[in-house]
Amino acid sequence: MSFSIKRSYIPIQIDENVVAVKPAETVGILDMAINSTCVMTDNKDNLNKIQEKSNSLQLFTYDFVSFSQQLDNIIQQESQNIYLISIALFLILLFCVVTLISNFLHFIQAHKRELVIHMMCGAKISAFVMRMAIQVIVLLILGNILVFPIFINQRISLVIALFSIMLGLLILLWPIISLMRQNINDLLKRSE
Repeated sequence: MSFSIKRSYIPIQIDENVVAVKPAETVGILDMAINSTCVMTDNKDNLNKIQEKSNSLQLFTYDFVSFSQQLDNIIQQESQNIYLISIALFLILLFCVVTLISNFLHFIQAHKRELVIHMMCGAKISAFVMRMAIQVIVLLILGNILVFPIFINQRISLVIALFSIMLGLLILLWPIISLMRQNINDLLKRSE
């Protein structure tokens, strides 16, 4: 349980943009400290004793609020924020994956002549795929450089590494299928 103090406040205009709140009666430094005090206890009788003592001294009246209820409100509010941030991050990730895939498809189109020359000299498509895979691996390593030192001894680092590998494979999947479907004869005709 926690409590907050009920007092009457009078708004005072400081300027056109800022409104400060001042207690209706003059308060001292000790009174302001009490205003920002929070008492937590498992026993509600302790809070009632504080209220009784305050009443006997004609000080403040307190509003008792359940701390677990406040925590539930905070958790609910933060879970909504986390949900919205997760959606935004997923959309950013989706945009990045689509952009990388289209970049690799453009890379294949731009380097078709080079690919044809390598294939005519005996190279296989797997060498070209390895070249693209190295580019993706460099991007993933650079992306994980900041994450791994933070979560070095936690299981989440393993999850992040596995997710990065799956993401890299997803990025390479479409360009690899595009390369595998192309025949050297078609590539020769198109590159001329």
